[in-house]
Amino acid sequence: WFLEKSGARDGDSQAALLGSTIHAYAKLLADGAIDLTVAQNRLERTWHLIDLNTGWVHQAGLVDALRTLNRFFSWHSDNPRTVEATEAKFKFTIGRVIVSGSADRIEIDDDGARYIVDLKTSRNEITKDDAATNQQMAAYQAALASGAFEGIESGAKVAGAELVYPATDSVNVSIREQGPQPVDQTRATLTRVGEAMSGASFVARINTNCRICAVRSLCPMQGEGRSVIQ
Repeated sequence: WFLEKSGARDGDSQAALLGSTIHAYAKLLADGAIDLTVAQNRLERTWHLIDLNTGWVHQAGLVDALRTLNRFFSWHSDNPRTVEATEAKFKFTIGRVIVSGSADRIEIDDDGARYIVDLKTSRNEITKDDAATNQQMAAYQAALASGAFEGIESGAKVAGAELVYPATDSVNVSIREQGPQPVDQTRATLTRVGEAMSGASFVARINTNCRICAVRSLCPMQGEGRSVIQ
């Protein structure tokens, strides 16, 4: 977070563009504004704007992108829950800490319980154990439980969260689930994190997310980033 906030960016702009494109189609799909055939045709027509490679590399990239798109649409079709909101924004305050952001989806089941769903276009999913304690998803759940999402009524049961990975090599779309999180515990964690983020210094720590960090080459805790301080 600190490096990206300071201007560091992942050098893979193609992956970022594809991620934004898949998210855009996911929103249109949830809104009933697009079907798979139209989305496929649009992606094929605009692929030259996303992937600047040529020849078989360009074509292979398109095949992978279409596979990701197809798998997400299939997952959406089989999903028994109803999409209540997409790209839903939230904001709430804990003491001096302001927590804000947006969630890809808020879904509701037949019993009226709500779920946070986050679409990930990375090929590498996090472990099930990491998903169970993922603080980003816990923060989304706390926001939902607190009635902090725009246009979403407060007081409804929050049943959990899911990370959806349609681009992995697994046979089916990879799902990482997180059960309901204690709101008070999450708020306490967010307070500690917020205080650390606003401090005069920021301590780099090794954790399980380092393996998928987009800017690890700039981190002094990583071998490839040691030159930053040496």
